[in-house]
Amino acid sequence: MRTIFNTGDHVESSAATTRGRTARHASISQVAQMTSARCPTRQPFTLAICTACGAEVAPQLLQMLRNVIRRCPHGMLVMTECLLGQFACATRPAHEGAMLLLQLCSIERAPTAPARWLGPITDLADARLICEWIVRGDWDCRELPIRLRAEATLQQSSIRN
Repeated sequence: MRTIFNTGDHVESSAATTRGRTARHASISQVAQMTSARCPTRQPFTLAICTACGAEVAPQLLQMLRNVIRRCPHGMLVMTECLLGQFACATRPAHEGAMLLLQLCSIERAPTAPARWLGPITDLADARLICEWIVRGDWDCRELPIRLRAEATLQQSSIRN
């Protein structure tokens, strides 16, 4: 698992690999720059990205999420294996797209609200949209297109099981 901490003044990276897997990184030139006229949120949050399925957009999305964390003084990014398990994963059976879990929390990292499932994120346009939504800090899932509201995707997935 790899975690990026943002303490406001600097960004620290703590890395550990699980099961011998390493993260794939995209160069900054491959990642579209995020533009936002609004100031980034100052609300604390933890954002987990599932890297298990190896979605095509994952390396670019990961770099974009790192940029989000650097802009948000109380944000933390966690890279993890599948959070849902193979039978419930919203990206199955095609293994397309990356899943995110946004947990609102206190500065001490104690959860303050239910977690929000986001995704699957299948292209750079969706990645930009999610990143802009996170930076705004409103975090009302109804502002996102239905395809990125993972609760709906998870419900469809559970019906197939």
